Amino acid sequence: MIVEEKLDGWNNNLIKTDEVIYPQSKDDKAPKNYFLAIFCGSRGSGKSYLFTKLLKTLEEKKVYLNDKVVPQRIILISSTAHSDSNKIFKTLKNLDWDNDVIEDYNDDLLFMKMDELKNDLDHSKDYKLYKEAWKNFIQCKDIEELNDDEIKLL
Repeated sequence: MIVEEKLDGWNNNLIKTDEVIYPQSKDDKAPKNYFLAIFCGSRGSGKSYLFTKLLKTLEEKKVYLNDKVVPQRIILISSTAHSDSNKIFKTLKNLDWDNDVIEDYNDDLLFMKMDELKNDLDHSKDYKLYKEAWKNFIQCKDIEELNDDEIKLL
């Protein structure tokens, strides 16, 4: 039986903020992002199946931010990823088996993967800035309409 205990100095009140908008599925029946899940159970109880089913649902329903589909990337850290009992993982379209499956976990691998994700995010932000500067360049009638940052970037 699970018993909830209150911790001294910790409150579970939700923080209300309009600043953070998470990508969500347009289907109200799909799970809402972001959440924390723990799949506990004995061997063969369906932990991997349930986890994969959750990810498959998000793949099928698609996730949107500002009406644009957000591409999904799944990183699997599991010592049994290649096990015959976990063939269910092979059904995930957004799982790159060559780069994003980690069987022998260690903290260094996790930090490397987090750095890789940060670099991808930074690259994406840079590309977005460049794309906006290019759009402004194409639309301007005179180069003086561009700001210094846009000129440097281009």
